Amino acid sequence: MDEQHQGDDETNKKAVVKSSIKKLKKKFVPGLKYTLLISAAINFSMLVVGCLNVHKCPVNKDIPLFLIATGAIGLMSKFVSYIRGRLSKHVQVLYIESALYSVETIFFCLGTYWVYKAFQPSYDPLDGKLYCNKTAYLFAFIYITSFYAIIIAILAGFCCFICCALCLFAVATRTGSSESPHVNVEETETSTLKVEDQNVEQPLVTANP
Repeated sequence: MDEQHQGDDETNKKAVVKSSIKKLKKKFVPGLKYTLLISAAINFSMLVVGCLNVHKCPVNKDIPLFLIATGAIGLMSKFVSYIRGRLSKHVQVLYIESALYSVETIFFCLGTYWVYKAFQPSYDPLDGKLYCNKTAYLFAFIYITSFYAIIIAILAGFCCFICCALCLFAVATRTGSSESPHVNVEETETSTLKVEDQNVEQPLVTANP
């Protein structure tokens, strides 16, 4: 009987966990879809801007290539993530996503070097090798800078959370340690008063033989 009750409890727990996971999916899946659509739109815009300005950035010809590569790889990764459920039956989706995100990260690091190294180019085509198309360069610059700004904001928020947690922990430990000596002080005061009373009473008893 006990084993049956334990088995029923385990099945109930599993059912509760599954239902909670389904509820979370219903809440977060629409948000994830919108996020994928927005990021896919950004990647598509990068691809278009890079293709239109391939030969319009003599200051560094790799900047348009960065836009093209990042846009194309980003679209591929978003597409794979969107149809993950269908592909998982035939291929290992995790390996494909890992490869795409790894290549995207490499190009992002290279793009950071190329874009910041060329800062600030000339937007006048007559300047020759110092020229870069304004739309292409600013698109790449804003994209990279926004990404770093988001990362810094997340790290700053995480650090603030840790600092607040540590401060609360320190305050709790101090209050706990300050309460315990207070009780000890009261006990010592009462004990000293008793000793003093005994010392006062003893001569009075010995004075009358």
